[in-house]
Amino acid sequence: MVVIGAGPAGLSSAQQLAEDGFRVVVFEKEAKPNYEKLCAGYLPLAVFNQFEIPTSIADYPVKGLKIITKKSEWTIKFKNVVGYNLDRTRLAEYLANKVKKSGGEVITNTAVVDIEEREEAIIVRVGEDREVYKAKIIIAADGAYSKIGSIIRGRFKSNELGLATQVKAHHSKTLSEIYSNLNIVFLRSDFSPFGYAWIFPKKNYVDAGLGALASRTKGVDLKNYLAKVLKYYDLEKTSEARHAPVPLTGPVKKVAMNRILLAGDSAGHVSPLTGEGIKFALLAGGWPLKL
Repeated sequence: MVVIGAGPAGLSSAQQLAEDGFRVVVFEKEAKPNYEKLCAGYLPLAVFNQFEIPTSIADYPVKGLKIITKKSEWTIKFKNVVGYNLDRTRLAEYLANKVKKSGGEVITNTAVVDIEEREEAIIVRVGEDREVYKAKIIIAADGAYSKIGSIIRGRFKSNELGLATQVKAHHSKTLSEIYSNLNIVFLRSDFSPFGYAWIFPKKNYVDAGLGALASRTKGVDLKNYLAKVLKYYDLEKTSEARHAPVPLTGPVKKVAMNRILLAGDSAGHVSPLTGEGIKFALLAGGWPLKL
């Protein structure tokens, strides 16, 4: 088995396949699994429990949500922790270690450059040297712009995609006095055109970002909107903005062709309402075993 992409969907699939006795190799083009992928990083406590993910890898306990509009604010806060904000790279490294402990292999800094379907197997060529691997099955978990995914399901249209942008920022005194184990969501058109903005605290920093419909952002400078989000709580950014497409179709109808399967963003395993994908990516990891 060859898995393309070391995000939650790819690694979850690889781990479960390896545990079931399959020989699995995961290829990731970046230096680390899911390295610096844009993600607000909230995961409900129920998901930690369901997938036996230790909360020790999480950054920040969350007890509720503050919603801010132009005219008012609401706070929903529970007595106990309902979830955690976490660094997605740390989660991916944890999942990658589980793949390795289960007998699978995770190879980073190596992109899949070509595949060729033959009767007996799929020929997979990777890296600059085009090293050859043979696979019975390929799982393409390499994001919304997956080339393999676009062949199987067709390309996502602009009105089927969201566009997210996010920066890291220092904690501020203003924010620290207010958030107190809360994630913050802005439902304001002046903070995000045709979408919403967020501030999710981590242990030593906060993630501030916004999401909007890709079809409505042509000619729009999202940096200006993001600057308003940062200014609201006197936040000073510590990183450059990262951008990422988010499929908003829900699960696509065609997720397999011959011996190639799609998972994660490539298969539309994302909530169309919120853009949340980690939970659905982890859940998608088990479905190849059912085919």
